[in-house]
Amino acid sequence: MKRYQSIGELPLGEERRVVAIGTFDGVHLGHQTIIGRAIDRARERGLQSMVLTVEPNPLAILRPEIAPAVL
Repeated sequence: MKRYQSIGELPLGEERRVVAIGTFDGVHLGHQTIIGRAIDRARERGLQSMVLTVEPNPLAILRPEIAPAVL
């Protein structure tokens, strides 16, 4: 597993990937399902999988009054 701290570090232009994109504020069953599907699809296609999330949650900036608590 590799972890990138900024979008500029992403390996763009290399090989194709299956990407799960979301504000994964905790890996509950719903998030596990989304990530699992990305992994399954990547395996089916012989590709790597990747999870793309952002921090802080965009709502913390756009609508802080309704932003979810940080887990």
